[in-house]
Formats: sequence, structure tokens, C-alpha cells
Amino acid sequence: MSPIPALVLSWLSWFAGLFAYGPTGLPGRYNGYVEAEFVHVSATATRKIATLDVAEGDRVKKGDLLFTLDDTHEAAALRAAIARADAARAELERLEAGGRTEEIRVIEAELEQARAALDLARSNLQRTLRLVEKGNLPPAQLDADRTAVRRAEARISELEARLALARSPARKEDIIAARARLEAARADVRRARAALEDLEVHAPADGLVEKIHYRVGEVLPAGRPALTLLPREGRKVIFFIREPERAGFAIGQRLTVRCDGCAGSFAATLTRIASEPQYTPPIIYSREQRTRFVYRAEATLAPGSGLHPGQPVTLTRAGADGGGE
Repeated sequence: MSPIPALVLSWLSWFAGLFAYGPTGLPGRYNGYVEAEFVHVSATATRKIATLDVAEGDRVKKGDLLFTLDDTHEAAALRAAIARADAARAELERLEAGGRTEEIRVIEAELEQARAALDLARSNLQRTLRLVEKGNLPPAQLDADRTAVRRAEARISELEARLALARSPARKEDIIAARARLEAARADVRRARAALEDLEVHAPADGLVEKIHYRVGEVLPAGRPALTLLPREGRKVIFFIREPERAGFAIGQRLTVRCDGCAGSFAATLTRIASEPQYTPPIIYSREQRTRFVYRAEATLAPGSGLHPGQPVTLTRAGADGGGE
């Protein structure tokens, strides 16, 4: 092992021993430091940062806008999806209504003209009959007028059939297919709108803007933190337990935390103890030397402590020195 790593390991071991025994060497007291659960805020898409609505040191509340990403592509996709949904809805309404109103009106007008033409053809036929009986017209004219009547009747039958088809609803299969297309178009709208909303990133919790990693105009990769928040809560204390006292600790145990300049004490709950020990040199695995082993432990502070990350503290088991709760 090179001298530098050996020196670093020795220093870390000494540091762990310091936290285990404390500067005064008093048993039952454990020196530690406060650590925070930082929140790294990122986005789900790789985009350029369009706006940055906070600065380092700002306090934010849950739901506050932190930053936005360029939405050119997503905004266009949403407009296209809305247009497709509008077209699908119009098609379904047309099929369910059985025809457009304007088309029906045109057929009705043509039908009125055909009926008027039939009345005129029948009137001409009656007049021709009288004139033929009197010998004023040749019989051939009678055949022509009868053909005109039949032609007018056929025209009316054709228009009545067209009108009935225009007024009738579409086939059931066509309507089902149109409804499916409309639902798919609406799903596209929801997906496009969600993608657009994802480009506006809001604070997941109350806290302090600790660090900003990307600025306006820079490309933020998906999943990469744009900024780091220090939540108001979520503090824990890191400390070390000596091997002879390890058996006296259990997960869920209550601890009392004190710090320099703090008014009163704070409550904490033991949440984790390392399963493997650390040690201070010399490394001798014997009954006499294993007391040098220490175990890294974590205790969660009760909400509202107001302690800061990195702040040194002293811990005791609650009630052990009369200062516990």
C-alpha cells in the first residue's frame, strides 16, 4: 500500500474513533454531525432550459415553479393532436346525424322541383288527352306526354331515396369505428398535454435552493439534476457506537441531541446501525483489541429541529443523563 492511502485510512480511522469516544472520553456520549436528505430536481426530457425562476438561497414552497424547458416541439405536437381530435369528433357527429344539414336541404329543394315538374307533366297529359279526343293534336303527342309523366315520377322516387339515405344514421360498424378513432385522438391529446406539462418543473417539497447546476440556455439531459433543494425536514445525525456498547442500542431507540449555542435539546430516533464495524489501528483481531471497533449509526431528527447540515452535535440515550425526554 502506498504511503498516502495508508495515511488517509489512518486519519479516517482516527476520526471514527474520535466520534466514538468523544473529545472528553465520557462514556454514554456520542459526537456526531447533522446530515440532510437533499432533493435533486431533474426533468424527464432532454431539453434546453428556457426559464429559471429561482436563485440559490431562495426559499420555495411545494408546487412553486422552479424552471421550464423549451416547449417548441411539444406545443406543436399538442396543436396537431387537438386538430386530429376535432376532425374525429366532427366525423362521428356526421355519421350519427346521418348526413349534413346542407346536403339534406339541397335534396329537399330538388324534390320540390321534381314534384312541381310532375304536376306540370300530368296537367300537360290531361290537356293533350282532351285535344287528341277532339282531333286537334296527333296521337303521337299523347305518347310524349305520358313519357314525361313517367320520367318525372322516376325522378321523384330517386330523390326520395336519396333523402331517406341522407337522413338515416350511418351503419353501426362505421359509428363504432369513428368512436374508436375519436378516443384514440383524445388519448393523443392527453399524452401531448402531459408531455408539455412535464416541461414545467415544480418544487416537490418546501425547502431552500441549495445549488443550481444548469442555467438558462444550457441543455439539461433527462434525469440529470438541474438544481438541488435542501428540504425543511429530513435531517439525520451520523455518529459512531463503540463495540462494547453496540448491544445496548436497537433500531427505534430514542436519543437526545444537543449542540453548541442551541437552546435546549432535540429528539432523535435511531434508524440504522451498520452491520460491519470500522476500526482504529492497530488492526489486531483479538479479545483485547476488538474494543477499538466502532459502528456507524444514523438517527433521524424530529421535525422542526432547525439544525443545519454539517453542524456538530452530541448525542445521549434519552434519559441516560437526566437531560432526555
